This record gives sequence, C-alpha cells and structure tokens, in this order.
Amino acid sequence: MKVLGNIRKLGYKAIFFSILTIIFFLANPIFSLAYEQEIDRLSTKLGEKIVQAGKSKVAVVDFTDIQGNVTELGRFLAEEFSISLSGAGKGFKVVDRIHLKSLIKEHKLSEKGIIDPTTARKLGQISGVDSLVTGTITPFGDSIRLSVKILDMATAELIDAQRGNIPKTQAIEELLATGIESTSTGISGTTSAPFKQKKGQMMFKSKGFIIGLKGCTFQTNDYMVCGFSIINTGKKEKSLQLLTTSYLYDDHGNHYKPKKLNLGGNDNSVLIPKVPEAGNIKFYNYQGFPKGIKYVTVGIEMSEGVKAVFNDIQIREIK
Repeated sequence: MKVLGNIRKLGYKAIFFSILTIIFFLANPIFSLAYEQEIDRLSTKLGEKIVQAGKSKVAVVDFTDIQGNVTELGRFLAEEFSISLSGAGKGFKVVDRIHLKSLIKEHKLSEKGIIDPTTARKLGQISGVDSLVTGTITPFGDSIRLSVKILDMATAELIDAQRGNIPKTQAIEELLATGIESTSTGISGTTSAPFKQKKGQMMFKSKGFIIGLKGCTFQTNDYMVCGFSIINTGKKEKSLQLLTTSYLYDDHGNHYKPKKLNLGGNDNSVLIPKVPEAGNIKFYNYQGFPKGIKYVTVGIEMSEGVKAVFNDIQIREIK
C-alpha cells in the first residue's frame, strides 16, 4: 500500500509536468519534429545493443548536466527516451519510471548512486532491471549535446553509448535553466530550485569563492588557453589545488582534458581573503582543433569541491 501511495503521488506530479511540457513544445512544431527524430534515432541504436547484450528489462533514469544536476529538460528527455525505447526494440521491456522512482524511494536508495555496482545490483534484485539507461546534456551554441549510455546493472560496466544533438529553442533553454531539488535519497523531487547557467556567463560562485572567467583564446590551431581569476570571499586563508578533472567541450561535442594547470604560478595556491589570484588552463589537441569552433563550455574544478561551469563561451582569436 505504501508503494501504491508513492506511485499515485508521483503520478499526479508527472501528469502536471507533462501538461506543462506539452504546452512548451506545441508552440514549436518544427523543433518537436527535429528532437523526436533524434531521440527515435538514438533509441533505435540503443535498442539494438540492448538486444545484442541479451538484456530483457531496461530502466531510464533522469538525465543530468555534466555536473550531475537534474534539470526539467533532463527529466523530460528521460521520459521521451523511455517511451521511444518501448517501441524501438523487441525482446526487452522498459520499466515505468514512476514505478522505478517509488522502488528507489521505498528502499532508500540514491538515484544518483545507481551506477555504483553495489547499489545497481540491489536495485536490479528489487526491480528485475538488468540494464540502465543514463544520459548527460551539454548546451552548445544553438544545440544541446546528448550523451546516452547503457549500463549493465550487475557490474555497472558500459554496454553501449550514443551521442546526438537537438536544436536549442527558448522552450529548451527554459527547461534547461530550471533545476529540480533533490531529496535526501537523491531522488529528484518536484519542488523546483531554479539555478541559472546563462549563456556567456563569466562569473560563478562556489564554496566561498568567486571564479571569474577571463576568456578562452586560440594560441595556435592546436593550443587553447582559458584564463580565470578566483577570490576567497571568506575571512581565513585557504589552500586550493587546480584539478586535472577540469575540462573543455567545443560546440562540435568534442571533449578535451587539460595539459597544463596554473594557479598562482603552480597548480595550487594559498588564497588570501579578498585578494584575486590569477590562473589558467591550457588545452592541447595534437591533431588540431576542428575548424569552425565558435563556442566552448569550460569546467574548472578544484580541491575542496570548488567548481565552476561556463557555458557557451565565445572563443577569442589572437590578433
């Protein structure tokens, strides 16, 4: 009865969300056709891999941004993939997402931790699910990059991955900009907690620091530098280290890892309160960056959980 109550409660919320989503996308019929075609294309490929792997029961969890945050867009796309997968393949079933969330909540599991092998196996035993579809969404210029993966529930190993793009519209940007608050179990709830990552935003607050992106510049065709400054807004000195998990995505969807890190002349520095410290991250591509790149997404990650993501940053050329 408790599970049934959770299903009903989540069901009403899902209906309300679906109505809002329909209103958004009926106003954009051309976009609706484009995004549906891309989702169906990716679902067909994923369905083939699911069958080849011998999996029989699939679940789709909320898609996130590259920092792991769930947005209304991520939830919407997960729903669309769930529906599309249901008709894309023969030989496997897709678990209803509302029922899956109820099971996760009932057994006090974390949806964000499902890819952990122990959690994945436990959920698989409870629900009978043997494969999981996850996804990340990354905004670029005029489109949204989708990265969708199928994971083996028993081992959390990757079965297959597909990438695609959907056009960005005002409706998409509004869904993208609205975050969904997480409960203590890690399940995304319906209490909206808006967080904005505006196009071209150059300032970010994180863990008592303010990080300002100065810009990203091509030095040569295979070498790009992203400069930034950081200010300690607290009252005590704090030591920070710039991490190699920092990243850059171009508007073609290519991912780059840092080659050189600099924070105050090294990869770490002691930050004095209210005094700006300069830093930069150098990215190399020995084959040369693709021609036609105009925008990048830059992720700056440091110790103590300090992070900043700058979306749709226009690249500067050296004159």
